[in-house]
Amino acid sequence: MKKDIAIIASVDFELSLIAAYLGAEKLKFHEPIKKDNIILCLSGIGMVNAAIASTRIMELYSPSMIISTGVCGACKDSGLDIGDIALAETEIYGDTGVVMNGDLQDLKTLGLPVIRRSSMEIFNEIPIMNSYKEAIADICNSLGLKLRCGRFVTVAGITGNPEMAQSIQRRWDAICENMEGAAVAHVALLNKIEFMEIRGVSNMAGDRDKSRWDLRLAAENCQRVLCRFIDEHGKDI
Repeated sequence: MKKDIAIIASVDFELSLIAAYLGAEKLKFHEPIKKDNIILCLSGIGMVNAAIASTRIMELYSPSMIISTGVCGACKDSGLDIGDIALAETEIYGDTGVVMNGDLQDLKTLGLPVIRRSSMEIFNEIPIMNSYKEAIADICNSLGLKLRCGRFVTVAGITGNPEMAQSIQRRWDAICENMEGAAVAHVALLNKIEFMEIRGVSNMAGDRDKSRWDLRLAAENCQRVLCRFIDEHGKDI
């Protein structure tokens, strides 16, 4: 029996290739649609939208897995270039806490968990199981795409200069930044379902010169990987 897989992204160009591949109708924010066992949903930008859309998916479909996807900004020295693929091993609320004299006191320092259960306390960092890491690596290799796995940082506001981006990278030992992933990982963990986050690199974090960005390439490469993943593993999640 096929189990449902949900794929969520913030804006339409991050899901348009997958939607066309599945023959899905035009997507609208917070209105998930289902084709066979694949659920697609646009969340809109940011963590609040991502949490709302993810929760909506859970209420309607109770999927076995949710995948957060889209583009990202690669951190300096991450080994990632524009068009490469990044796979999350941990998701991090990168700017949640208290800023004192330009330095962040994180939630663990403050003693304020975002999740508290009898068996665990989660602060800024949300662990990811990554059952399909090898499968994604094989797919990327077959498509001639470079893959890096590591720690993702989710921020409320994208960093606007290289110095700020490098500060966040050093604090969290991150490979890329985005605006939604930690919220989707949070919802998945609360609902005890498998989570995966895979993104295409569109730019270097902190670089606001859009002449050096390639949103189309990043989104298309990532969706090519996910289309192959659906073909090869969509029936055995």
